[in-house]
Amino acid sequence: MRLLRLPPWREALFHVLSWLRVDDASCLWDADYERWAREALPAAALDPLDEDRALLGALYQRSLPGARLLHALDLLHGDSLGQREGLRHTLAELAGGALAGTCDRGLLAALSSLEPALVELTRVALARVLPAWERAMAALEPTLAQGFTALESALHEASRAVDLRGVTVWAALPLGLRGRSRGGEVLVGLPGAWGAACAPQVAQQALHERAVGLASEAVGEGLGPEARHLAVEATAVRALDLALRGTGLEAERGRWRARHDLTALERPGTSAEDAARAVVRRLRRRGYGER
Repeated sequence: MRLLRLPPWREALFHVLSWLRVDDASCLWDADYERWAREALPAAALDPLDEDRALLGALYQRSLPGARLLHALDLLHGDSLGQREGLRHTLAELAGGALAGTCDRGLLAALSSLEPALVELTRVALARVLPAWERAMAALEPTLAQGFTALESALHEASRAVDLRGVTVWAALPLGLRGRSRGGEVLVGLPGAWGAACAPQVAQQALHERAVGLASEAVGEGLGPEARHLAVEATAVRALDLALRGTGLEAERGRWRARHDLTALERPGTSAEDAARAVVRRLRRRGYGER
């Protein structure tokens, strides 16, 4: 398992998306984060988001579930220079061959299928806040380093019970107690800077995102997007409940469950026990939990 800090040029996307108050599980908005940001960040990292907040939120809501793909926009370019050059072009120009070879063509095609105004307004907001965000993150580095060290310790403890070998965990400040799963990679928050994101709970979120990644492989196809999303999440929750039995992490698991409304995931038909147990077999470390 590797824990890495998400570079600020990628992290800034989640700052942008955290400003959108939408009715969806992908929503990153958090009152504590907005309060902290208004106190800790310069106006240049906030004003562009305030200007476009209502319109971007409406476009995002209207474009669901496809709008969730915006959370992968940080992967479009392979480095900060490529991103800066890319943000000078529209998505249509990139798709037409501008800066050929510098962006992920598959992701570019998928993003091009979304509402153009949604994607372009997000990219414009990102371009406007990025310089101020990078300067702010450099100034906050001592505080962020403390949170990183605490998370490293909590993940080390968790990895004694749950198999995280081969997994890369990226820490991104705006995520707080939320996370994202990307196959063999997971994104989680960075504890200590804002809100109630303590290291053990961020580590629990990392375990959940890892379980989501495995559950997405275990849950069969043939479901609609929303039904499959629920099935994957339900399978991940059930699998981690089982995998953490007898590991000493049950209390932290209970606190994680208490923070989430799991009602929709515990209705009959949303969780496949066989799929959950398949995930458990891949999560468990030898010597922990039930056999």
